[in-house]
Amino acid sequence: MLLRLISFLSPVLLAVIIPFLLATIPEPKPLTRKIIPPTIALLTLLLILAAVSIISGGIGFTGFLKLSIFIIAYSVMITAFTLMLLSFNLAGIIVQVIVTLPLLLMSSAIFYVNPLIELSAGAARQSIIQCSINLNPILIIGADFFNYDMILAPQMYKISFIQYYPHNYPEWHYVTGIYLFAALISFIILRIRMRFLSDKAG
Repeated sequence: MLLRLISFLSPVLLAVIIPFLLATIPEPKPLTRKIIPPTIALLTLLLILAAVSIISGGIGFTGFLKLSIFIIAYSVMITAFTLMLLSFNLAGIIVQVIVTLPLLLMSSAIFYVNPLIELSAGAARQSIIQCSINLNPILIIGADFFNYDMILAPQMYKISFIQYYPHNYPEWHYVTGIYLFAALISFIILRIRMRFLSDKAG
């Protein structure tokens, strides 16, 4: 139970901590130095998950390894996107809001899409439901690593209308690939931006 709770909280914690750590690093700092604080935060979280998994019996070594890969990919995406925005000389607090707010909205979409579900029908309704699930790393962690459909939990009744309609969960490795692809795009933009600044300074 504790392992599941910490795993569910991981995406939310990382969405808040990583942008904060990166946005508060004094400039200028080499890229390799900038990623040290979020890396330490990520490793600390993984160590906590590992310790709880060992103590509680957890999800086994293979399950924990897959969960770690998923969380690492999610963290890499956040890190790359945050660094990309910081390269445009935006204020740290603005970058934190731009990165953290959408990630938190992704994790809570199943609650605020209720009006859209009520107003839509057929394929449109199903698309809204599926997008709300696909964007939510917490639901994917629950379904793919703990065989737990959070939508059908007793606490969710009358909170989310998704439970009344057919829904399914994407495979964790597909979502991991999307996270890494988004991170790659952000990193490419970051490198182009850094090259531009270097040429401009030269």
